[in-house]
Amino acid sequence: MAENSTFSRLVLTTASNPEEAERLGQTLVAEELVACATLIPSVRSIYRWQGAVENAQETLLLLKTGLEQLPALQARLAALHSYETPEFLVLPVVRKSQIFGLAQVESAPVLASAKPSGLFSPIWYPELLQSCSG
Repeated sequence: MAENSTFSRLVLTTASNPEEAERLGQTLVAEELVACATLIPSVRSIYRWQGAVENAQETLLLLKTGLEQLPALQARLAALHSYETPEFLVLPVVRKSQIFGLAQVESAPVLASAKPSGLFSPIWYPELLQSCSG
């Protein structure tokens, strides 16, 4: 994906371990098939596979990409992945902060002027709340 392109789809997939997830994320970002790969380690998946109920600890990947990248992303993920049939769940991004429309999110300023009420408030982006609250 070009550095200034925006993402419009969120793809969820899992990997067997954090190392594989990192390899997948690094490769897909380097090949510009995704703008960003977020890894969430240690998720538990319970699913039916080949007639048996499976229970596996995995790493979840959230892949931010564009609609036009989906076919190439799915093919490349299948080629790189250790799973015979990797998960490829595509969600449309209905609304997002302009900050997160950019591939280089790390250059966005951290704003601390408005703080949420609740348990989590170490870094606060008021635009994101506005974006998510409708």
